[in-house]
Amino acid sequence: MSVVFAGMTGFDPFAVKVFSVFMFVMVVPCIFIHIEYLRANAGFEFEINNTGIQVTRGGKVVRVVDTGDIKNIAIYKSPNLRYRFVHLASEYYYYARITMHDSSADIIITSLVTNEDFDELSPLWQVKTETKKTLFPSIRFPVVLPALN
Repeated sequence: MSVVFAGMTGFDPFAVKVFSVFMFVMVVPCIFIHIEYLRANAGFEFEINNTGIQVTRGGKVVRVVDTGDIKNIAIYKSPNLRYRFVHLASEYYYYARITMHDSSADIIITSLVTNEDFDELSPLWQVKTETKKTLFPSIRFPVVLPALN
């Protein structure tokens, strides 16, 4: 396909192949993560304030979580996102997994529904927050980097 494209446009076939591989490496992970994040947060609205989280779907409140019910917050994001120096487009994605004391279902809030910096919630709520550095911030398959001390 890339050779046919190169022949029709006059581009070098090798350059088209290199560009195609580059685009495949950059675009496919983003599409996977984007679809995964859409499935996780489709139709939900999250109201985050100093007392907790209110989850709404279709105009109905489906869950209210008080800060005392929250066990911890795990934030999965690229280590490069902090410095705004990213290598892959998928590094712009991040999410927070909020775990409850009573072992009820976790709340997952992705970067598609908020631009909040989840690190700011820890002092506000007095909840343990852990940032997990990952190269691939997938909800189902996070690639977490080992902590360097």
